[in-house]
Amino acid sequence: MKMRVIGYASLAALLLVALAFSPPVANASHPSTDYAIGIRDGTASVSLTLSLLQNFTVLQSSFSLPAISGVLAGSDASNATLAVQQALNSKSQSAHVSNLVMSVAVSNWSNLTSIQWFNLTMKYDVTGVYTSRFGGEQADLSWKSFVVGSDLLIGGVEVNNLGPKYIGLPAEQIASQQVSSTFVQVSYRVNAKTSTPELFLAAAKSFDVLNFSRLSPPISSWSKAYDFSSNSLVWTLNAGSSLGMSIAKTFNEPGAQPGGLAIVNYGLFYSLESQINAPRRSIAEGDTITTTFDDFPQTIMASVVIGVSSVGIGAVVLEKRVSNKIPKSRKR
Repeated sequence: MKMRVIGYASLAALLLVALAFSPPVANASHPSTDYAIGIRDGTASVSLTLSLLQNFTVLQSSFSLPAISGVLAGSDASNATLAVQQALNSKSQSAHVSNLVMSVAVSNWSNLTSIQWFNLTMKYDVTGVYTSRFGGEQADLSWKSFVVGSDLLIGGVEVNNLGPKYIGLPAEQIASQQVSSTFVQVSYRVNAKTSTPELFLAAAKSFDVLNFSRLSPPISSWSKAYDFSSNSLVWTLNAGSSLGMSIAKTFNEPGAQPGGLAIVNYGLFYSLESQINAPRRSIAEGDTITTTFDDFPQTIMASVVIGVSSVGIGAVVLEKRVSNKIPKSRKR
């Protein structure tokens, strides 16, 4: 009977260890992202990569965004850091931004490709949004959908409020010149949806680069998957693949076959996908992620010892009860 007690105890220990270290079920690999947040040890590390394309210049050759290449870091990034922190504080008052680095590269207009690129990357850390708890922390990420409404300058060139500074007036002039005809139909689109000229102009005049309001859905509603390469949980949200505003021209050439319509869009375009990485022992409730940073081997082994002891004690008690029920042989 003692051999059985040892066997049950060993089996219980193996089961407890297996349950403690088993990873969540994998769902799907995460897509490439434009906006990434990584959670680790009291800090949220943010990485932004945005690529905007404009071809308004095809319709108005005098228009293009200023070509520039520059970086803000250290003391040069103090104004940008303050602007981002104020935007985050409107969502989470205790958020603190540090180590911000921003780079912007705007190409010249290309007559060959009929495209101009606006590329922005930014990295920074966010602290002050965590609440400590045993074995981990709770992170408030309600600031993820922040909007920077103030100007941001690099070398005297505005790189955030593109609508008020550069796009609004040319877009109005371009729209006023567009007239539909028998063979060309003119329409307007905002964020890939058919729009009115008024809404198109409003979007063009108010466009700012650092506007992440489309990421407002709570994290708990985002897609979740397990990433084996980083041993972490990943929440993702595709906020749109054809964002921006544009004038669409539908060409219907004489004698064209049904379904042979050609549609060309002229405007400003970009996509936005977001990803949040957290340790695998994490859960999301709304915009709060509760996470455990390690598995606390002492706690796990204590649980194993308690489990083993319980099984052993139970087996001994069972053995005693059984032995008490067996009639003892009388001595003759």
